[in-house]
Amino acid sequence: MLGAALILFGLIAPLTQGDDPRADEVARQFEAEVRPVLAEHCVSCHSGDDPKAGLRLDSVEALGAGIDGEPLFEA
Repeated sequence: MLGAALILFGLIAPLTQGDDPRADEVARQFEAEVRPVLAEHCVSCHSGDDPKAGLRLDSVEALGAGIDGEPLFEA
């Protein structure tokens, strides 16, 4: 399951950075398909003011921000 989430991150994260016209659709897809998986398996540790490993996974914007503000993926 983690592997699938990482693949989704790789597809979604670059679209959260900048003025990509697909950003609204990506945000909708994140809310419908990705957030439920993260909420069940990841968000309890990777959210709030002190997320584990500096990685927040509780929003598409947080995902795009990466680890401690350093992007995980380049657009």
